[in-house]
Amino acid sequence: MVFLSAGSSRGGETSSEEAECKGLLSATRYDIQLKIERLELETDCKAAADFWKGTKANLSWSSIEIMQELKLLSLEFVFFSLSFCNRTGNQAAHLLAKNATLSSLDANTLYSPPSWLCNQLTLDHLFCTAN
Repeated sequence: MVFLSAGSSRGGETSSEEAECKGLLSATRYDIQLKIERLELETDCKAAADFWKGTKANLSWSSIEIMQELKLLSLEFVFFSLSFCNRTGNQAAHLLAKNATLSSLDANTLYSPPSWLCNQLTLDHLFCTAN
């Protein structure tokens, strides 16, 4: 498992779905800046993952626009994938969101996992590889 970074921001989202789609887009832009060649993203937003696969998805128009931009940016990578990860295997994302809610910062980027996140990353990795 490789930890590159994690981030959170607040503001302007009208739904958790839109916030998730914006997070995927933001992570992708960041990784383009880092000149990452292979990117694998996981989301617990099933509608976004379904839209990505080309499966019928019930996304808002704003989320569709975000996901269409993500599709364009994905062409910058040698390999790019986006897959659905059940929330039970993605508790680290929940901890990051909780931290963002309690933080006084509008945006926060972590370049190494803080102690409060390390254990959960290990548990999530074990859960995802076991299923």
